[in-house]
Amino acid sequence: SVDGDAGLPLNNRLLWGGDVFHEWVPEATVRFPGVPDPSRLPIACPLQSVQPITFVPECPIPFNTAASRTVAALYISDQFRPVRSLTLDGGVRYQAGLGQRGYQGALIGGNGQLLGSASLVWNFYREMHFKANYANGFRSPVFNNTDSNGAGVQFGGNTSLKNEESQAFQGEWNARLLKNIGPIRALQLRADYAYTELKSLIVINNGSYSNRRSDDRTSTDPSKRRIHSVEASARLFAGDHTLSLGYTFLHISTNDRGVLRNIPQHTFSLGWVLSVIPGWLEQNGTLLVLGSYDDPNRLRTISLADGVTTVANFSDLTFDKLPPQAILNLGARAKFLKNRLWTSINFFNVLNQRAY
Repeated sequence: SVDGDAGLPLNNRLLWGGDVFHEWVPEATVRFPGVPDPSRLPIACPLQSVQPITFVPECPIPFNTAASRTVAALYISDQFRPVRSLTLDGGVRYQAGLGQRGYQGALIGGNGQLLGSASLVWNFYREMHFKANYANGFRSPVFNNTDSNGAGVQFGGNTSLKNEESQAFQGEWNARLLKNIGPIRALQLRADYAYTELKSLIVINNGSYSNRRSDDRTSTDPSKRRIHSVEASARLFAGDHTLSLGYTFLHISTNDRGVLRNIPQHTFSLGWVLSVIPGWLEQNGTLLVLGSYDDPNRLRTISLADGVTTVANFSDLTFDKLPPQAILNLGARAKFLKNRLWTSINFFNVLNQRAY
């Protein structure tokens, strides 16, 4: 990689650079040593070519085929401060995947991804700031998605997979208030909203990897996720004490499954550091409260080497409603020799929460 920066007139800061890397994975084979009868394995073991025809000992199955990719990228970014209270930042990056597993269906030339980002930071009043960000990105399929052996012990690879893509918008307000008022040293506040769209997600469809949504086998509509998130936090510094409070709301909708409910929508956090004996002993703790969510239980088909296949009906898909959890951690720290030596004790999951 090569990176550079330069200070330009009119309060501009220019960054530029590029990088090249090569990634590869060799072919791998999985074996089952100690299996007396390979016919009992739920996979199709290879047969010997000599008489009598029997299974190859240890049932060697290719786990994945060899694959490689070369990636090259260039970027340029500029930070501009037209006035002292306003900072603007923007940049672009071009990245191409070449070779055996080059990028499929990319925007430029079929193998090149063009990325952009922009941000704004405005100090509009005293120690209050407004921030806005936009960025798009992508994730190329890993070799296990493209070159895995579906006839073995995993889902089938797909060499035609496209890159997963994303774009995200975020707005934030933060402030530092009540500075040095009585025992209060400062109060920090932050609130933000973000919207993220994920497109062409790599999903498991009919036993192999695919970018397509899984509810329509004839459609080419890619799998999508739309994520709304709201966060708010506060941190109070009072004397030698510190208190913090946070909240996160998360809403994810999909074009193939509706609202995604396998992660909590609501999360609360509380943290504190209390000075019990100033300069000598302090007590700390965190409390994390997670809202309820669904845990899907899926049964898939299993085909044995003798041709017997077990199939689970779609009605066998069930959802367990997992209850809210309150995870409490507590600790204490003692300081000696003017904080040159200290010792601490911590207790985790004090409420003995059991997660599934």
